[in-house]
Amino acid sequence: AERCARLFSIARQAGVQRVVFTSHTQAKVDSPYAYIAGKAKAVAALRAAGLPSYAVARPCGIFGDTAGESILMNNAAWVLRRSP
Repeated sequence: AERCARLFSIARQAGVQRVVFTSHTQAKVDSPYAYIAGKAKAVAALRAAGLPSYAVARPCGIFGDTAGESILMNNAAWVLRRSP
């Protein structure tokens, strides 16, 4: 998240008008998963960066907290386990 904060600051200084950041549907700073907690911290840094405009995309099909949220990855793993 610190690197993201630095990147957002540099972007603001360079005159970037809009940042689109990819987060996670359940991103919370107290998540037991470092990756997901880091996403939440990066979003907080983005909000605090003072950029003119930003968007946060929160896809859920690739990686989720539960098997139901990770259906795409689980299906891909199933195919890989059965491939020669």
